[in-house]
Amino acid sequence: MANSFDTDPRGPGDPRLFVMGIVFIVVAVATAALMVAKSQGKLDNLVNVDVELVNIGDGLPPRSDVKFRNLLVGSVVDVTTSTHGSPNVVHVFLKPEYAAHIPASVTARVVPANLFAVSAVQLVDNGDGSGHIRDGAIIHEDKTLPTVIFQNVLNKLRQLVAPLGRKADDTTVGLIAALGEATHGRGKELTDTGHDLNEVLARLNEVVATDDTGPSTLSALAAATESLQRTAPDLLDALDQSIQPMKTIAEKSQQLSHLLTGGLGTTGTLATALENQSERIITISTQMTPVIGVLADHADEFHGVSTKLEVLANKVYDIAWDPEIKVLRGGKAAIALTPSRSYVREDCPRYGEMAGPSCLTAPEVPTAPDLFPGLASMGVPPAPGMTENRPNVTPPRHSMPGDPQGPPIPPPPDPPPPPDP
Repeated sequence: MANSFDTDPRGPGDPRLFVMGIVFIVVAVATAALMVAKSQGKLDNLVNVDVELVNIGDGLPPRSDVKFRNLLVGSVVDVTTSTHGSPNVVHVFLKPEYAAHIPASVTARVVPANLFAVSAVQLVDNGDGSGHIRDGAIIHEDKTLPTVIFQNVLNKLRQLVAPLGRKADDTTVGLIAALGEATHGRGKELTDTGHDLNEVLARLNEVVATDDTGPSTLSALAAATESLQRTAPDLLDALDQSIQPMKTIAEKSQQLSHLLTGGLGTTGTLATALENQSERIITISTQMTPVIGVLADHADEFHGVSTKLEVLANKVYDIAWDPEIKVLRGGKAAIALTPSRSYVREDCPRYGEMAGPSCLTAPEVPTAPDLFPGLASMGVPPAPGMTENRPNVTPPRHSMPGDPQGPPIPPPPDPPPPPDP
């Protein structure tokens, strides 16, 4: 039977050809759908797990590798980005034949899979856990020290490699292009420079390593670098402590300037005052000469005076001072001043009728020492109108009433008689 596409009567007709076309399209679509589902693992009995990661590096595209002990055990389906501080959730399909041998205690981290910086999820073995991993399990991020150090190294390496490239819309020249432009046509100069550097290292090696048993130049430099690295914290602490005074001066520079300005002003005022009062200063120092001489002559008596003053102050504090109200309480004090007088016959020692030798030779009337010779010994001339000391008529010792060794105090007088009424 002929159809619209073929005049041969033996071929299928249009209705049959239409049905065959529909069947072919359905089979093709079903085959394609099955292939896509197979590629996505929907036809396999895969183990679906979620991996919680804070650091996913440069990202995890779909179908990224999932490895355990360097063996490909699954792939990444998609990534749910973090929200409100929660970790990123990476949805992973694991092959069932491998999932049965993966402990449930594994943790995960992101590592580069190849030289093209394609990221992959690596499952870290933490020892045999309680059974193997199962469908719906949640794998947490590995936070052990090796992983942290590894992630820090990757971040630093990423920072170093980032300047090598440039954006597509950037008009600047990349680092590699800049190096190529800088070294273009300078091969001879670079070769000579390398030869000179090799010569310098060879000469330096002769100084550092005088024989084959000593360290090489690079070894010595490496050892010095390691020593510097070990002592760097102490060195930095010492530098920090050494700059603290300079930092303080820098912070207080304005106050320091005001202090120095005020000090200079005070010094200038003091210099002017000393210059204006120079004559008075000379006069005061001249008149102080005899006073200082007297103090020097009687220096051995200051200790006794200060000791007695200390005893007196302690007694006043213990007896008359009120520490609560911090005032002196009411009290009585007897102050006796004994004038200085010379030795007289009344002061000579006696024992019954026996008398000492000075009872016949001592002066009968006490006299004060001569004034003018004393002033002359100090280099002080007497003032106009000043006369020599008169005889001292001070009474003998222990002759005043009330003295412990003197006569008794006379009784008070009798009261007057009452008046007559």
